[in-house]
This record gives sequence, C-alpha cells and structure tokens, in this order.
Amino acid sequence: MESGNVKKDALVWAQGILIFGFFALSTLFTVMIKGQYLYLYIAALIAVLTIVYAITHKKTAALPSILIPLLFLSFFSGYLTSALYPLPEAYTYTALLVPLLKLPYLFMIAYIYARLKVDKSILDAVVLGYKVTIVLQLVWIPIQYIGYHKFGVDVGNLVFNEWLHCDVTASFIRENIYHPSGFSWHSGLIAPMFVIGFLIFKNPIVRIILIMEAMIVGSSTAVAGVIGAAGLMVLVAIVRPKQFREEVKESLENTPKIVLYLLGGAIAAGLVYVFASGLYRSAVDSVQYLLYRLLHSQENGSTRAHFGYFRQYFEIIRQVPLVNVLFGYGADCSGYPFQELYHYYMTLSTYVIECDYINIALNHGIIGFVIFYAMLGYIAVKGAEKDLRYPVFVLCILVQGIGYNVQWDYVLLFELVMFATLKADVNFFDFRMRKKHETTLAKNGFVRFLVRV
Repeated sequence: MESGNVKKDALVWAQGILIFGFFALSTLFTVMIKGQYLYLYIAALIAVLTIVYAITHKKTAALPSILIPLLFLSFFSGYLTSALYPLPEAYTYTALLVPLLKLPYLFMIAYIYARLKVDKSILDAVVLGYKVTIVLQLVWIPIQYIGYHKFGVDVGNLVFNEWLHCDVTASFIRENIYHPSGFSWHSGLIAPMFVIGFLIFKNPIVRIILIMEAMIVGSSTAVAGVIGAAGLMVLVAIVRPKQFREEVKESLENTPKIVLYLLGGAIAAGLVYVFASGLYRSAVDSVQYLLYRLLHSQENGSTRAHFGYFRQYFEIIRQVPLVNVLFGYGADCSGYPFQELYHYYMTLSTYVIECDYINIALNHGIIGFVIFYAMLGYIAVKGAEKDLRYPVFVLCILVQGIGYNVQWDYVLLFELVMFATLKADVNFFDFRMRKKHETTLAKNGFVRFLVRV
C-alpha cells in the first residue's frame, strides 16, 4: 500500500514539473525540435501521464463542462467536412494535423481540473510557468533591441540559426524595419502575453516594464492590449480600492528590497543608456509608428485589410456550401476561401486570416465560433463574481482579436485553465503558495517570490 502511494505521489510530482515546463516554454516559438515547438512534446507526455494517473487513481479525469469536449470536437469539424467538399492536399493535411497537436491539451485540462478539486497547488505550477516564460521574454526583448540598434547584430538569428542551427525565423522585419519580437518570428505572437503578464504580475514595477517593452516590439495589437489592461485595472482599483492596495502592498512586501532596487535600477539605467546612446530616437520612431497605425487605421494598408475581412466574410458565406458555413474548413484553413474567391496569397500553400473572429468562424464554422465565444462569455460573466481580472482579460483579448490572431496555444490554455478554476470554485488570480506543493520547485525561495510578485 505504501509503495503504491509513493508511486502515485511521484506521478503527481512529475506532472507538476511537466506542467510547469510546458507553460514556461509556451511562448518560446523559436525553441523547436524537428519542426515542432518543444512544448508540444511536453504536452504529449502530460497526456500520456494523465491516462496513467486516471488508471492508478482509479478515477476518470472529468472535464469542467460539456463545452470543452465540444470545443475540441469543433477543431476537427472542418477536416470532417472535407470528406464532402475536398480541400487541396495542403489544407486537408493542416486541418487534421493542427487539431491532433491540440488534442493533448484536452487531457492536460482534465488533469488540472481533477487536481484543482483535490489540491489547488497545481495552480502554482501553472502560474509559475507563465511567469517564467514572460520573464524570459522581457529579458530577451531589450537584448534584441540593443543588439540590433546599437551594434547592428540580429541576436535572434545569431543565436538560433548561426550558433544553434535551429533553422527558424527568429526575427521580425516589417517594411524594412527591425522590431524585437522576443522568442518568435512576429511580435503578434507575443501580443497577448503582455495582457497576461499585466494581470498575473501584481508588482507595479513589472507592469511598467511590460508597458515599456510593448511599445518597442512593433505590434499595435500588443500596445492596444496592454494599455487596455492598464486602463481597465485603473477602473478596478477605483471600484475595489481596498483589494488593489492590499495586493500591491503584498507584492511589494514579498519582493526583497534588493530585487526592488535592482528592478528600479535596471529601469533607470536603461533609460539613461537609451538617451545617452541615442537609442531613444528608434524608440520614439517605434511609438510614433504604432500610434499612427492605431489612430489612422483606414490609411494603413495592413490594418485596413484586417477590418475588410469582416465585410468579405459575409460575401463568402453567401457563396460557399452551408456545411462549411456551419462547420468551417478546418483548423488554420481560414485562408482557403480567400484564395479561392479573392486570389489572396496564391503563392502560399496555406495561410490563415489575421483576425480572430473571421479566423475562428472560417476554421470551425458558426457552431465552433459560438462554442468558443460562449466559453469566453462564461469566463467574463462568472469570473466577474470572483475577480474582475477575469472580464478584464476577456475584454482585452476581444479587442486584440479584431486586428490580429491572438488565440495561440498559450492563450487557449490560459482561457481553459481560467474556465476550469471557475468550475472548481478557485480564483486563478489569487496567487499563494499552498501548504502542499505539486513540485519541489515550489519549495524554492526564489520560486515562492516569483509566484507572489
């Protein structure tokens, strides 16, 4: 009996480590093995161990709601419709591969939900993973920025291609202008990360850094999201001033003074360096460029095209089969009708529309669209009863989704975990280390600080 319990505890410990590792790598899009993101391999392993967990604990890992399996079923719906209305081979392959790669997330959320009902410390592994991946990005972005604008070195390309031979696109250059994009090939991939970071970090200094770095990555989606989050959190502070003061106070008290001095010193030193070296001119240019894109959307070709997708969607659904309107064309296949009807990007074998609403509606159909946004609606409405950061997140993501795709895997998992916490009557944003820990990481002093900051 004792041996069995030890094995069960070891399994829970291993899952905690893997879940932390998954989220810690979830925004690092340049870290790949054989053409696939490293975090996907971890997700597959988590799925296998979830099955083992269900067997050894003699229980079925239930899902938080029928919405979740319906959502994952909608990921496959477009592929199934291709049996009636065949797509080009590249799109058919994509419509099957993408949902298969997402399938382990179904097991992951089932495990997290099961553990939330037993021991809420699994949430610490999730939060810690997100915080680690955000910190890594916040460190890497200024390194990229200074490396290129001061020394003329594309640090991402140097590290991942010339040194590590990963053969990935590790830089973002638009209209011949270089933008630091973190561990990705486009700043849009990390745009929602700034919103998540602003909400899960309570420390005001970290929030200032998030706003500053969002300004230099060359993404109006990132700026709109983080400024929206900041503005809405100001309203939250006005509505619930006591809670706001207590959280900020707790964050500052849990942050060693040496760390506060280092963070403050890093900001001050960075500002001095930027102005003394003349880098501020590039920063000002970046901010002006973003403001222009935000305030003159009708004059900006890319932004104008994104808004044009809404009009074209209604033209498309009048011309395509009803089954595709209802069930979509398949995951990451939203570009197909645009190629067929408007001859967009004909040199590409597949592509996706850069707008969440149209992308989801064409990928998974009206039915999948309703299921997904019903989940977000539940998070916003039910979450408002527990913590106003739930609806703040949803509102910011809805705004970001107008002009770009922001439903990346790490965002989808963030939404699924929030949904699970509400079903388990747990506040996702109430970070605190529990008496029982899922991982030995949680016993580390630095980790305890990082979860609370």
